[in-house]
Amino acid sequence: MRYLADNYPNLEIDVFASNKGYRNSAKHAVFKNWDGIQVHRIDTPRSNQSSTLMRFLMGTWFSLRTALELAGRNTYDFVFLGTNPPSAPLIAKLTPWMRRVPYAYLIHDLYPDVLMRLGILPQRHPFFRIAKHFQRQWLKDAKKVIVIGRCMRDHIIDNYDLLPEQIAVITNWSDPKAIPLLPKCTRFREKHSLSGFLVLYAGNFGKYQNFESILDAAELLQEREEEITFVFVGEGAKKDYLIRTTAKKRLNNVQFFPFVPTIDYPDLLASADVSLVTLESNMEGVGVPSKFYNILASGRPTLAILNPSSEVARVLNEYDCGIRVDPESPNQIADALNKLLYSPSTVLRMGHNARQAFLKNYTLEIIAEQYIRTFREVARKVKEPVICTM
Repeated sequence: MRYLADNYPNLEIDVFASNKGYRNSAKHAVFKNWDGIQVHRIDTPRSNQSSTLMRFLMGTWFSLRTALELAGRNTYDFVFLGTNPPSAPLIAKLTPWMRRVPYAYLIHDLYPDVLMRLGILPQRHPFFRIAKHFQRQWLKDAKKVIVIGRCMRDHIIDNYDLLPEQIAVITNWSDPKAIPLLPKCTRFREKHSLSGFLVLYAGNFGKYQNFESILDAAELLQEREEEITFVFVGEGAKKDYLIRTTAKKRLNNVQFFPFVPTIDYPDLLASADVSLVTLESNMEGVGVPSKFYNILASGRPTLAILNPSSEVARVLNEYDCGIRVDPESPNQIADALNKLLYSPSTVLRMGHNARQAFLKNYTLEIIAEQYIRTFREVARKVKEPVICTM
């Protein structure tokens, strides 16, 4: 939104969000004029609760409060909704004037399908059926559904009966100025005395990711006495479990570190010879790893541990910028890393291809242009629409 506001001066944007920080206890001002973007903060509890039920309830509370806040307004040409919280489309349904205003619906994580795939909510559970009924209606009522990968488009067409023309695929992005191409001799390597072939995972240790196969591959490579180091950087629900598993397996080639400051993130990505992207085997179609686009921007190959139908796998195949292996296949992971370890020219070629694919398709400027075209299509009556986004 910041880029759109700065580069399309006739575009008016209002944002409605919670006044609570997600990763910390910070409380934001109720209103802020952010260089032309009107940011309205709704007083709600923090959404990152420990239980799925509490997160759902807090998200629903935010949606109800926002609908009440918007009830007295009628100034927007269209509404832009996302899936955080999953109940956000309720805002459009509960606010009388919004029923006459078109909305675009951005799907980052598709609920309730995510909960079913994670084994949290059985497909036959009454709540799953109710949630899917509402999701189907929200998708069908949207003037345009925006998904972040072709695998998600295919899943929605197959499971929610939408027509292909109702869906726009607009991927995530990265900023070439924020993630420049840097040499491998980094401050991160020097600070932590890291040398040799480095395999990097940087991000959340969440329920979507399959890390067990990576540690099993590290064990295989340690037994083969290969000089490969796995570096995990981040936080999340699985981190403590992974640290305990690493200690139990006595893996000397695996190290864990906390998140680095944002200013050091490009340096961290440049430290890698190859970066990891992983998903649980049944998560394709309901989400896409956003970190992939920063890896492309960094000019490093990706080792993707996921199914061939995923968006990441398709990009690797189209641009020869990495290797895909099957989930839960430690031997394939180990063999792929061996191949890259003993073929520096392949690493260089794939890294070059990654940066070129990024510059051609996934920069902030390119993706912003795709969004503005979609916004204009949804709000046809004006050249530069007034947007309400949540």
